[in-house]
Amino acid sequence: MCLAAGAIRAAATPRADCSVMLDASGSMKGFATAQDPAFVAMLEALDRKCAERFAFSGADLRDLPSLARYQRFAGDTAIAAAMRAWLRRSKADRLVIVTDNVADERTRSDGQAAFYRLLAASPRAFDRIGLILRRFDFDGSVYARGPDGREIGNRYSGARALALYVLQRHSGAAAPTDNPWLARVAEMTGAAGSGQAAVLSVVPFLPEGLLVHVPEEGGKGAGVAFHDNRYEIDLAGSSGRMIEFRESLRIRPPRDWSFGRGGLASAVSVQLVLAPDEIVRAGERSPCPVTPTDRQPEPGELRVDIRCSIPEHWSTLTEAQRVAMSRQQRTQRSGMLVVTLRAERDHLATAGTLRRDWDWSGSDAARRLAEPDPKIQGRIYALDQLVRGLIAPGAGGAGITMEQRFPVTLRLDHWGLPYLLAWMREHQSELGLLGAMLAIGSVFGWWAVSRLVYRVQGGAGGTRTTEFRLLRPVHIRHADNRAEIVVTSLGAVLRVSGRGARTNRSFLPLSGGIVLLVFGEGGRTPSSFRFERVAGVRQKQRQPGGAAPSSRRR
Repeated sequence: MCLAAGAIRAAATPRADCSVMLDASGSMKGFATAQDPAFVAMLEALDRKCAERFAFSGADLRDLPSLARYQRFAGDTAIAAAMRAWLRRSKADRLVIVTDNVADERTRSDGQAAFYRLLAASPRAFDRIGLILRRFDFDGSVYARGPDGREIGNRYSGARALALYVLQRHSGAAAPTDNPWLARVAEMTGAAGSGQAAVLSVVPFLPEGLLVHVPEEGGKGAGVAFHDNRYEIDLAGSSGRMIEFRESLRIRPPRDWSFGRGGLASAVSVQLVLAPDEIVRAGERSPCPVTPTDRQPEPGELRVDIRCSIPEHWSTLTEAQRVAMSRQQRTQRSGMLVVTLRAERDHLATAGTLRRDWDWSGSDAARRLAEPDPKIQGRIYALDQLVRGLIAPGAGGAGITMEQRFPVTLRLDHWGLPYLLAWMREHQSELGLLGAMLAIGSVFGWWAVSRLVYRVQGGAGGTRTTEFRLLRPVHIRHADNRAEIVVTSLGAVLRVSGRGARTNRSFLPLSGGIVLLVFGEGGRTPSSFRFERVAGVRQKQRQPGGAAPSSRRR
């Protein structure tokens, strides 16, 4: 029976999968005195969740039956000594430390700084570090260290800030990319969604709100359009050349953080990645040089200029690829503009509501910690320095790695012209023979129309054989001396106009038997000319006025 009862009690004991350390120093007593219902509910939730509970003050780490009912607050906040003791005693993987974050030891050693060194030591004891900031009602004493090193205390009643360190031991696996333990503690303690709370994952740094966006006034380039968060690039007119486009990227930091200027631009890399397709089998990767710029559109943002070179299709294709490509009216290639940012925590500083509502810092901030001012007591002393102190330089998970992709479509409209060019290259000998034949035909055609010979009846002197050369006007006067015409050969037709009179037609075809009428003034009978084509007749001698005799005198 006794063994069975012992087994039942052992089974009923919760497994110590998490621990809570409650700061029991004198500066915490005001929270227990005020008995803020939200403060009590937070401790009760931790009581239910974590079977292993401790109180610490000075170098003492004491077991606690209950966090919510503890009332013995006195002594110093020796948080570094308490952490060392916990690391020796506890086997739990997860830990929550509840403290007002004031290093009020009465020694010259800085316990808060030693605590930071424990968290940031290499190899790391913890690979997930979170911070929850809360405000609760307070009624007690607040402390500071005076210029002579002595402790100063004042009475304060009102809202006061409290910090929960949410830690998880190093698992030996790869650097984590999430912090579910922090999210769970924030939810069960009422911090999630509360306007009087801030939840921050220090390691790993979760880049909530980090964004790369393209401003409307960016550089772009000829044939480059950006809409619906994607690029459309028209390669028309760039045959045989490299096409470039320029862009200005704005990188917005995570919520409540600000980018520093030093060294961050070198952590930005951009690549244009083109996917393989049915014609260009292999994909392509082109790095885009990144240049930092002094243009800073919003406080804390980073802005860089990039310049991407895009290999134009025809500069790299084989003959077979060109023929295959040209059988389409349009060729498109898809790709991505990939922006990668790797920023260490040193590049980031608290900003926004985190800095404005929760940080108390300045040259005299430590000396004024004992002032009963809600603007001081409702904040965390040197919050930005505190967050930086939790991270070892170069520690895994202490920075942010972000990759953002913008779809890219490269388009080339060619409408079959490259196919024609490729076909001509493949049939050079046939085209050479065809070109020679066309050249001979052109010469013969030119010779045929360059000299046209007609018999013209009605002109002065009766019927005459007249030669009309290309584009050379010939004047012919009628036998009645009442009409004169000007005839010009245009190759395919004869152009006719009357000198001071109207004709019944302006153009004469090259066929024969054409009668031309010239109308004079006063309704007189029109003068008529008849044109008869003479084939194969060439004249060696010309009469004045362009007419040549039909026979010689003997």
